[in-house]
Amino acid sequence: MTIVIPQNPQDLAVSTMRIAKCLLAADTTGDTNIYDVIIGSGDSAAVVNLFQFQHHTLIYDVGWRVRAPFTASMTLTIGDSDDADGWSNAAANVGATVADTAIMWSREVVLGQSLIGSTTAVADTTAVPIYGAAGRLMVADTVGSPINLTATVAGAVPATGQIEIYAMYCLMGGQRDMMAT
Repeated sequence: MTIVIPQNPQDLAVSTMRIAKCLLAADTTGDTNIYDVIIGSGDSAAVVNLFQFQHHTLIYDVGWRVRAPFTASMTLTIGDSDDADGWSNAAANVGATVADTAIMWSREVVLGQSLIGSTTAVADTTAVPIYGAAGRLMVADTVGSPINLTATVAGAVPATGQIEIYAMYCLMGGQRDMMAT
């Protein structure tokens, strides 16, 4: 089940940063009520929706923490409908087959590549997530249409594993576009 981020009913003249969490799991045998999104044996090479954002939502950063390792040789990328690995790259970033002790943020990945003097940090978006450098303003093709932040599963068929995925976002849709007169 996708986590739907509702539009804020209050006046957004002043926006606030928020964080939402989605728990993605490959556990179809346990208590499935504790997971937000479940991938199963038929979901190799599947794209699953994690969050649904409204038009004009600013996604500042996306983070992840592998709670329980996934099936060996399974890969996972985090992105959206425009760029499947815009927030993370399976080979270089997520490491879904190893448990994490801390949340990895996409901006940290970009900063880490820059600090170690990587020559690929700017030019190679296969090693560095492009959205991590500047965030992402989610703009729908049709105003009012929601946009999904997604995870793409590849490689081995997932049988076990859990990952927390965090979205740091700001609802911008209700802000005034013109100065008051």
